[in-house]
Amino acid sequence: EFDQYAARVGFDLFNSALFGRVVNTADWKRSDSDPKDIKFCQDTMDGFRHTVPLLLSPLEKLLIVNLGLSTRRFEALCTNFDAAETRASEIIEDFIARRRRGELTELEEHSYMAKTLDWYEEETHKNISLDQVKTLCFTLLTAAVDTTSSILNWSTIHLALNPDVQAKLHAEIQQHLEAGEDIVSVISKRR
Repeated sequence: EFDQYAARVGFDLFNSALFGRVVNTADWKRSDSDPKDIKFCQDTMDGFRHTVPLLLSPLEKLLIVNLGLSTRRFEALCTNFDAAETRASEIIEDFIARRRRGELTELEEHSYMAKTLDWYEEETHKNISLDQVKTLCFTLLTAAVDTTSSILNWSTIHLALNPDVQAKLHAEIQQHLEAGEDIVSVISKRR
């Protein structure tokens, strides 16, 4: 289930950048991953799976947009994204509360969310509300799961179909490792 793994990698990556926190949802061996984060990834992936078919269906567009009716696919999309938004809101609200209490780690203090909140608090015109800031962060997190997993899937497929390119990539990685090291041990040391 590489697509699920890739979605979790995207979530982990952007969680690190947005919130300065490594959540390890992509590490299947860890038992301390929050099941809510894993569900967020699944809900996001499922929501995006409904998006393209909806966009390409003239009948559903007519029913939803022009007549204000709903379809099973549209309801499923809404259910998935509502669940994902609920989890993202929990993450954001927890971050804001811990920031107010002065409990952020050094990495969290340098995260995108912390810097955005700093900017928001200093902004004199208040052209954007805190709810809009939260919505933007939710959008970034969900889009990251989809786009990052898509790129990882695409790249992996093409590496598998092109062994010569795969060999070149392997050789390039090996050039940056010390004698006797392998990529797995290097990554493990950095955690």
